Amino acid sequence: MITGVERVNTGLDAVFNNHIIQQLYQCRGWQIGYDEHCTYEKDSPYYTDNKLEDIFSDSGMLLQSYNYEQPDHINHQSFKLNVLGNLIFDIVIKKQTKYNFKNIKPLRFLWNYYNRSSCGVAHIDYIKENTGSITYYLNTCDAFTFICDEQVNCVAGTAAIFKSDSLHRGTGPVDSKNKFMLNIVFLYE
Repeated sequence: MITGVERVNTGLDAVFNNHIIQQLYQCRGWQIGYDEHCTYEKDSPYYTDNKLEDIFSDSGMLLQSYNYEQPDHINHQSFKLNVLGNLIFDIVIKKQTKYNFKNIKPLRFLWNYYNRSSCGVAHIDYIKENTGSITYYLNTCDAFTFICDEQVNCVAGTAAIFKSDSLHRGTGPVDSKNKFMLNIVFLYE
């Protein structure tokens, strides 16, 4: 069972990550992210005294290239991204040291893009026993991902593993131009 947040350095370099970013720039089908807005206690890292719509323009952009529940969704564009997503997934699982996963399989690849006016809303990825989530960062920037009460910095080539039913949210960058990442949901024994 997954507990807490494990950070993983994949060793994947800027050439690899920039290749994926260039692929993502050319992809059709990006959607403006929208998660239902929630209210939080003042001491929560998710708390804001303003409505998110009043401060930020969007919750980022999303591009789903794989979902095991929608096998017909795959096309030529998705195929390329899924090869890259599977490679990242395999490397993160092999490089992590905290868990002894068995019979693992990806359930979803969701590519994320944030700009300076984006701010994600706290959400969970999946509610099912034995599911985990991975956030993999394609570029280094001054944005974060908050997972439960932990702040994860966006450093290219690194990933975080956590339970899929953990409350988390991404932020857009402040000074950096953008943030690219991959969110993977997986099933394990």
